[in-house]
Amino acid sequence: KRADALVDSEELSVEPATRRRAFSSLQELVKTEAPFVSLYQIDNIYARNDRPHWTPGAAGVLDMASAEVTR
Repeated sequence: KRADALVDSEELSVEPATRRRAFSSLQELVKTEAPFVSLYQIDNIYARNDRPHWTPGAAGVLDMASAEVTR
């Protein structure tokens, strides 16, 4: 129920901060309680050099908002 409520919160909101909080909470919930299992998995993530710094989310979503590139 909590996962559904977080998904609803994200989908029904137009406020970026509200959506960000819902996604963050949902990722933590998926990581700790696994309320559902994704049937899709990214097999490989490639970077061409050492500059990109990014950790994939728990749900396997390619959210690049936290990605950084160093010089």
